[in-house]
Amino acid sequence: MDELDVSLQMIAELAARCNDHVARDINVLLPKVLRVPEGTYEHSMETPLGIASWFLVSRGDKLPYKLKLRPASLHTVLALPVVLQRAQLKTLGQIVSSMPFVAGDIDR
Repeated sequence: MDELDVSLQMIAELAARCNDHVARDINVLLPKVLRVPEGTYEHSMETPLGIASWFLVSRGDKLPYKLKLRPASLHTVLALPVVLQRAQLKTLGQIVSSMPFVAGDIDR
């Protein structure tokens, strides 16, 4: 309970600091078509399932010229064949459930 109390105090202090720096509205209407300035953009971020990243090439049009996404659980799915290679059938469920992944990443 003491840790929760300290955490709540920290959150309240940080929220107050953030409110002091916000000079304008955050909830604004965005245009229906976003045009990314011409150039290449890469970014990655750490998620609970791993590192997700994307690569975007724009020519200034309303659609990107190239967009590559690497889902966070892609490497987990790619590691499954190696991990399961010498596994016993009775441990298959435990092994697969210990390696979290999104089923939609399998079709890549």
